[in-house]
Amino acid sequence: MQPQNSAEEVNYSWNKEVQFPSLRPLNEFIFDKSRFDLPTFKDLPKWNNRIFANLLYFQSNYFLIMLAFIFLTSCFKPHAMAIGIVILSVCIFLAGIMVSKEQKVLDVSFITL
Repeated sequence: MQPQNSAEEVNYSWNKEVQFPSLRPLNEFIFDKSRFDLPTFKDLPKWNNRIFANLLYFQSNYFLIMLAFIFLTSCFKPHAMAIGIVILSVCIFLAGIMVSKEQKVLDVSFITL
């Protein structure tokens, strides 16, 4: 992976299409108290925009935390982790079957119109 130099941040790219955003500093991610101000709950679009912007801005940090939880879970409870992976795989497989059946039904109904 090669870093691409930018004035604001460094993104690492796997190839020309895939770029990984940089990790945000811990001070900004956790300790910045201005980020914990409560927005107005009456303005739902503003609330949704704030959550979406936060997820996009800190996506590398959230991904790293998720990997740490997966690693710790697999170290301390490997059987539970294996069972969870099997259950998740079955759910994803069944969801894929349901989506493919819905697409076939939609395709057939579209053709008959």
